[in-house]
Amino acid sequence: MKYIERDPKRMSGCWVFKNTRIPVSIIHYHLIEVGNYSLKKVKQLWPFLTVNQIKGGINEYRKIYYSSDYGIYYKHPNPFMTPPE
Repeated sequence: MKYIERDPKRMSGCWVFKNTRIPVSIIHYHLIEVGNYSLKKVKQLWPFLTVNQIKGGINEYRKIYYSSDYGIYYKHPNPFMTPPE
């Protein structure tokens, strides 16, 4: 993965943007699932993330989120955590 990473010792193993503690699921949830954030709003809230990081991270996360490992319609009860492996 180029934009996101997962470490069981950091943020309870949820997917985060590389070298940060920002869960990708939060931005995915607000940008994609609910749609109440714009890219501009995300940049205002997390100004140290680049547009490329945000778009790339969301694309990588979507590939994982909708992969056959979790099922196409998998929804974790807590949208801010990823399912255990």
